Amino acid sequence: MGTFLFQCLLVVCVLWSCEALVFTIQPMSMTIPEGTSIILSCEVDQAENVVFSWTLNNVPVEDSSRIFMDTSNSLKIGDVSREDAGQYRCVVEPSSTAEAPMSSDPANVNVTWISEELRVQLNRPNLPEDVEEGGKVTLICRASGNPVPMVTWYHDQTPVVAGSNVDISGTRLKIKSATPLDSGIYSCMATNVAGSMPSTENVQFNIVDSNTPVVEVAPTDAIRVLGDSIMFHCQFSGDPTPPVEWYTTSKAGGEIPPQLMNDTETGTYIIGNGSLSLANLTAGDEGEFQCVCDSPHGRPFASARLTIATVNPLPEFEAQLIPEGDTKTINCSYPAGDVGGIPTPSIHWLKPSLREVPLDGTKTKRVRVEEQKNLLVFDPIKKSDEGNYTCVSSNMAGETTQILKVVVATAPKITTRPVDVHIREREEATLRCNATGTPTPTISWTFGTRDITNKQGIEVSADGSLVINSAMTRHNGTYTCTARTIAGIKTASANIFVKAILKFNPRPIAVTSLDRGEMNRLVCHATASIQPFIAWHKQGIIGTWPDHISEPNSGVLQFNPAEASDAGTYICIASTGLERINTTVRIDVVVKPKFVIIPNNTIGFEGYSLKIDCTAHGDPVPTITWISKPIMNYPEHFTHLPNGTLIIQEVHANDAGRYQCIAGSDAGLNTTEITLTVQKGTPPDQVPVPAQVMTRTIAIAVGCAAAYIFLVVGLMLWCRQRRRRYRRKMKNMEKPNGMVAGGANNRMLNDYHEGENGKVADGEIALNPTPNKNHQRGSYDKLQFPKHDMQTITTIGHGAYGEVTLSRAAGIKDGEEATTVMVKALETKEESLQLDFRREIEMLGKLNHENIVKLLGVCRDTEPQLMITEYLDWGDLKQFLQATRGENGTKNVPPPLTLSQKIDIVNQVALGMETLSANRFIHGDLAARNCLLSPSMEVKICTMSVSQDLYRPEYHEYHQKLIPVRWMPAEAIFEDELSAKSDVWAYGIFVWEVFSQGTLPYTQLDNDAVMRAMIDGELMLETPPDTPEEIELMMHRCWADSPKDRHTFSEITHHLGRISTDSRV
Repeated sequence: MGTFLFQCLLVVCVLWSCEALVFTIQPMSMTIPEGTSIILSCEVDQAENVVFSWTLNNVPVEDSSRIFMDTSNSLKIGDVSREDAGQYRCVVEPSSTAEAPMSSDPANVNVTWISEELRVQLNRPNLPEDVEEGGKVTLICRASGNPVPMVTWYHDQTPVVAGSNVDISGTRLKIKSATPLDSGIYSCMATNVAGSMPSTENVQFNIVDSNTPVVEVAPTDAIRVLGDSIMFHCQFSGDPTPPVEWYTTSKAGGEIPPQLMNDTETGTYIIGNGSLSLANLTAGDEGEFQCVCDSPHGRPFASARLTIATVNPLPEFEAQLIPEGDTKTINCSYPAGDVGGIPTPSIHWLKPSLREVPLDGTKTKRVRVEEQKNLLVFDPIKKSDEGNYTCVSSNMAGETTQILKVVVATAPKITTRPVDVHIREREEATLRCNATGTPTPTISWTFGTRDITNKQGIEVSADGSLVINSAMTRHNGTYTCTARTIAGIKTASANIFVKAILKFNPRPIAVTSLDRGEMNRLVCHATASIQPFIAWHKQGIIGTWPDHISEPNSGVLQFNPAEASDAGTYICIASTGLERINTTVRIDVVVKPKFVIIPNNTIGFEGYSLKIDCTAHGDPVPTITWISKPIMNYPEHFTHLPNGTLIIQEVHANDAGRYQCIAGSDAGLNTTEITLTVQKGTPPDQVPVPAQVMTRTIAIAVGCAAAYIFLVVGLMLWCRQRRRRYRRKMKNMEKPNGMVAGGANNRMLNDYHEGENGKVADGEIALNPTPNKNHQRGSYDKLQFPKHDMQTITTIGHGAYGEVTLSRAAGIKDGEEATTVMVKALETKEESLQLDFRREIEMLGKLNHENIVKLLGVCRDTEPQLMITEYLDWGDLKQFLQATRGENGTKNVPPPLTLSQKIDIVNQVALGMETLSANRFIHGDLAARNCLLSPSMEVKICTMSVSQDLYRPEYHEYHQKLIPVRWMPAEAIFEDELSAKSDVWAYGIFVWEVFSQGTLPYTQLDNDAVMRAMIDGELMLETPPDTPEEIELMMHRCWADSPKDRHTFSEITHHLGRISTDSRV
């Protein structure tokens, strides 16, 4: 008994736990027009382990290309037809149990349609000619549709209205007693919700009055040539024979055609039997002619059309260039819709000998015509088939012709093959290559796998010769000449062997500086076909070097340390035994600027003056410059004294911010930074001074300062003039030795940017920097940073996420009391952008490279969420590049970057992007505006992307997104395919920015024009002046149309590492 109760209880529990499936969404009934698409939706509350299917009128629905079930189990029906109407049910069946299938409520699909084939049928009598006066007539409009269409009847296009003699019932029209007035064409129109459809087959009958004359002889249409004659015959029944009048539309000036009369001048005659004769026909005679019977019982008529025969000109042919041996078919026909004339002309072809090309339906003849002589076929073509072929179109009006020029192209034949060339460096190398063929072959050259174009001292002359004006050792290799016609390609190769000459590589800079008291090196490199011997000598010194100077290696002169007495003129001599060259270098021994008075963070009070001292010493004496962060023009109430003091005559609230004191000279740069805080109130150490007294005091101080400035400026101009005379003298001394003058400019930017702990040493650019050793925080929990420990300095701009600001973060870096950081706020509610924000945090959190900004912290506990990253003192690279052109609005214009510095910058960014792509991250907005720069010329890639305001002109709205179209390839814009290869394209544009000093790419085009030019394949960037050939080639490889043809970042860094640049010794 107990066992039975337990089994019953178990059954109840199982039944209780099994819940029946419930439809949460059921298909809906609907009425739709034929040809549209529908979706029937179906969902249940427990979709796991359930199989869905559909039925139509209780018959399973089979999947097809038009009717199928999608991934959401909805039934999709495309291009609905009337056969799809019926009752649909969604059927679900559990796959894991034996339960019976369950069906949804029925959904009735009603398809509205109307038949496209509508015709009028004569039901009584059977034939139109059997309709008689007084007889009954029944017409039926054969129309179908859903819903049943309404029918409207028309008699000669006039709606028929039911009356005493006409009855309309549904699709039937009945005429109770037919009269001659009922004669004409009967049509119908069917209409329902699916549309309206006119009848395509109508019924016409004619009820003749027994007294009405009938045409016994009717005129017929005719075609005649100009000058010919014609006679139209026309006769009506009657007793006596009724008279006939003739009318024509050919001379009708209005709606009523004029009546024709006998006219001897035109040759128009109406003969007694009613016939019309026309002689000497002209184009004006073309038209319709009507003969009308003049009878009291009506005016029946008959008409015929006279057409003047014409033959139209044939379309012109383009000359055909056909490769020898090819099969070619050429069609001679009129454009679609043009029959060629009246009557339709016949077409045939004539050979160059003017003999007709034979028609060959069996296709056995090599040169033949097919398909009514329209198609001229060469199968195959031979050189002997060249010539002018004539297409002739003719009819009774005459003939017209058109000439087709056929040229048979032959494969090229190289008549002059290039031969190996052995030359010395800087001599001219010429490889000759000539070819014959039809048409004249085009000659191109390749060096390895690279096509050669006319630039950078290499050109392909008109006769196909390759000329290298001044060959270098890099030109060693195999060159291939390719001769092309459409009929084939021929190639020939030769080698150029360039023997290196003795030369300085790079040539030492004419004037350079050594740091007094520091270890310095002079490096002189020379290359030749054999290893040269290199040695240094100082003018005025004979014998051995002092103890602190040594030559540890060939060409290296080491000062340990440099002393003031080391200044002077040094000569580097290189020799191979057969050759000997030398160059002169003037050495200045200098002391880099060091601060004597270092300014501190300062508090200013609104309305009061403020003085900030900054003094430095060095040799030569440094000049003090103040700049604000970010860089901007100083207001008029700022005065910069020659001794380095910055005076703010009257402090304003917006003067608060960061200021940088820069001590600079030919020896280099040193910088220090302060923060100015502005408060209201009176300074604690001052008594309020009346405004008049303060103004007078400032005026006196400014006057004294101006006098001092004039004195200093005069001395500076005198010194500069003296230095120019000295340099000019040095150039004259160096030119006989092949010395390139002007080396001082190559170090200007190093001097401008190189601080006390400068990064880049003269002549030793680190193209493969040592990886950053700063450790990365282990997790996002460790990156949590309290928002209250940050103070906003200024707003940089706004991007897709929201506001981007500069802030001071207290304690965010170990060993620093406060750090200047860049903060990006997540203010958008758009889910895709929020996901991108989190991905950006993930990317910066995982990467640890010295050329990518580091993620310092995040604020996730407050709204908006914040991302905190590194910031470098000189801000974004774009503004600095523009500043070197004097286009950023500041009076303190830094010198242009040297070639060494440009290559160092693009190499640093390439190294950062190599790490980014190696970790499978895509930047998507690489540009100079998204790279930060430090005073030591360190560059870091960031993701500032202030697209909403600061750099809004550099972005374009496309598909409701702001994208940097000038930095993107076509596949990234039009196919939304961002990849590492699209970053490579952007990197090529970035390199162009660096070498063009921050110029906007495609500056002559607006954003829409850029996109149109990209679609048309006409987007071109001119190479900036002074860009090395290796850099130019690298940029163009980055801009290859196919992503697979572009460099990888690993290839770019390897390529840059091999580039040799002129640098300081």
